[in-house]
Amino acid sequence: MKKNFIIYAPAINIQTGGAHSILENFLISIDSKLVSESNWTFIGNEEYRSACASNNINFRSLNLNKKWFLRIVYDFLLFKGKFLQNQPPSVIISMQNTTPFTRNCDSTLTYIHQAIPFIENFKPDPVKNLKLFLIKHFYFFFIKLGVSRKRAFFILQSEWLKKLCAPRLGVSEDKFLIHRPLPTDIDPEKFKSKQVVKNSFFYPSLFQNYKNHHLLIEAFILLAKNSPDKNFILELTIEDQHINVPANLEIKYYGMIPRSETLQKINHSSAVIYPSLIESYGIPIAEAIFLKTPVIASDLPYARELMGTDGLYFDPQNAESIKQVVEKFLIEGQKEIKVSAERFQDWTRVLENFLNKINK
Repeated sequence: MKKNFIIYAPAINIQTGGAHSILENFLISIDSKLVSESNWTFIGNEEYRSACASNNINFRSLNLNKKWFLRIVYDFLLFKGKFLQNQPPSVIISMQNTTPFTRNCDSTLTYIHQAIPFIENFKPDPVKNLKLFLIKHFYFFFIKLGVSRKRAFFILQSEWLKKLCAPRLGVSEDKFLIHRPLPTDIDPEKFKSKQVVKNSFFYPSLFQNYKNHHLLIEAFILLAKNSPDKNFILELTIEDQHINVPANLEIKYYGMIPRSETLQKINHSSAVIYPSLIESYGIPIAEAIFLKTPVIASDLPYARELMGTDGLYFDPQNAESIKQVVEKFLIEGQKEIKVSAERFQDWTRVLENFLNKINK
């Protein structure tokens, strides 16, 4: 009997940053032989219809992005009756941190994007930053609900995060699969021409306090003042912060841009700079590695696990440290960060590992 796979991601769309990139890559990269041997259905936003069609995955439209209450209703009440009724045992692959309630016969694989629920010393204010407060506490609550099922498995993006998740959730480490995504959906032919813009640094990230934009801007102001004979460009995918900067520093505020444009900017930058204080992975770092663009990043486990000794690192809570490492990069450059199987796992390998576990 063919297996019945359901990819569940109604809360993800192009505005959800890294989760969108991973989902898009997943839909395109699923091995065609595996698709042909099973029944595959995607439940989510219309913008993924074409990606599903390209890989012969059935499509069902459901948009729950920014609809927290309705998402809870679907997870707890509607999903099972609407999508599993009269269906044989299914494999539900939830790509959005939480898993809808299923039957005892079903297997679940939940992609946990967020490190925030598991970092104990990160305590967002419920008044000043309600969204982060909900991610911290409600995501943990709903993820925890999903661990009681014997056939529940999880995907994480890093070994260091697994060491946090396993004890907090009370789950053995063999329930976790590691997927450090390499953006294999990128066509290298489209990025052959580098045409690097001199002294330009790109930080592709949504705006949140922990993403550290203001300290990064402060560091580049110090950099510009310290080198008045040089011109610098800092490119950000956030709205204009209306900060006065030296004449030799240009800050470009793009707001939210399509992934295709993000990749072009990564390709043409002198370096991607990544000062985030909290990440489970850092998709733009992987994209930069794939496109052979240097990366300068926070000296934190998420970046260290990806780049190892090949990376350039700064103290993300010290503007002077950021400035000094950028200055060092401009003088010395950076050795190429190699793409290797130890750093990245493709989707075929992850799914094969998962299927081996549930078939035991």
